[in-house]
Amino acid sequence: MYLPSGLPWTHSRLIANLTVLLLASAGVYLLFFWSYCVLLPRHVRFAALDAPTRGELASRLHSTVHAVLVFILAIWSCNQCNLWSDPLSNDCKAAEVLYSIVVGYFLSDLTLLLYFRFESWKAFCVHHLVALSPYLINNFLPHSSQSNYLLCLMICVEVSTIFLNTQCYMEQIGWTDSRAHTVCVYAVYISWTFFRVLLPGYAMFLMIQIVMPVYGFRCRFLVGYVACTIITLFCWGCWVFFFTPKIVRRWKAADVIEAQDEEAQALLVNDLENTLTSSLSHI
Repeated sequence: MYLPSGLPWTHSRLIANLTVLLLASAGVYLLFFWSYCVLLPRHVRFAALDAPTRGELASRLHSTVHAVLVFILAIWSCNQCNLWSDPLSNDCKAAEVLYSIVVGYFLSDLTLLLYFRFESWKAFCVHHLVALSPYLINNFLPHSSQSNYLLCLMICVEVSTIFLNTQCYMEQIGWTDSRAHTVCVYAVYISWTFFRVLLPGYAMFLMIQIVMPVYGFRCRFLVGYVACTIITLFCWGCWVFFFTPKIVRRWKAADVIEAQDEEAQALLVNDLENTLTSSLSHI
């Protein structure tokens, strides 16, 4: 099979992609500063937080909006260009809108990370640079169109961010004992399992079995392979070493609480029986 030619490299294509990138970046900054300066200060706890924590909390708004938007656009792109049955396709114009939004989001969020230096900001900087690289190459380097289907699949890992951001916000405002927080914890685990374990695994299978034999190992494609592999291993590692043990500990804690409740109930019943026996003995 021959390598698909991809979209022609033209000034109009470059300008269109750059325009979407700049608009996406502007949207990220607007959402961040609205959240930081208007929305979150209404909560009494926000002022007591340090600057990095305030910045991290405010960034979760545009992170959530980005996750929702890219998932919708990925599905739309696959439908528009019929990518579902063609993982080798690299000429989908609709997908390039999505990719420019992705690059704009990661670049602008990267500047916020560097400024506020949230917790684990260095790891997030590496994540952002790795994640944006294949999308940047696809849209802004000549004759470097990647597999549109794989790029759409990999950006769908962001869906789990919606639930993760919601959980973190609940923990910041003190809702950790609520039923909603419990539901959110399990939603994070389930969404991470599907969108960051199974889906990247499927993408890796397609990359190795179908894409790599045709696209080859030119540098512009090799970056995409490496990025896909790193992101997949990162997601799998988090699932194995962080999220799954967390769920197991939660189940064990629930069993302990249930056992304590049963023991307390048994002691209460025993006390009542002893009291009743003592009362009857005086009759």
